[in-house]
Amino acid sequence: MIDIVTNSTYFGAVITVVMFIIATIINRRWPNPFTTPLFLATVLVVMILTYFKIPYETYNNTAKYLTYFLVPVTVCFAVPMYRQLPLLKKHIWSILFAMFVGVIASVVSGAIYMVKYGHVLLGKKDESGTSK
Repeated sequence: MIDIVTNSTYFGAVITVVMFIIATIINRRWPNPFTTPLFLATVLVVMILTYFKIPYETYNNTAKYLTYFLVPVTVCFAVPMYRQLPLLKKHIWSILFAMFVGVIASVVSGAIYMVKYGHVLLGKKDESGTSK
């Protein structure tokens, strides 16, 4: 049964969008930095993939259609961010600290993975929403 669902062309996209909608509802009910829809949806998707033992490759192959929307969305965020430049400047240290914590978390999790599995996890290529 799981194979039928996961082999669907849009499995990854549907599960991602549904989890985002659920995360948005949760965030409206209990606003908190840990219930922001993007963060919580990611956690929910990872929990589902882990619980049902669905390989990430299977999910990614069916969720790649959402990636096509990242470039226009990233560009759309640029204008509102530019309009909020004074606010961004006011909170520059908080922003830089959050970026620093993200880098440290990435390095530490990579080191833990390397120690646990004995090799470095390398991606196919570096892709971001603006690099295409």
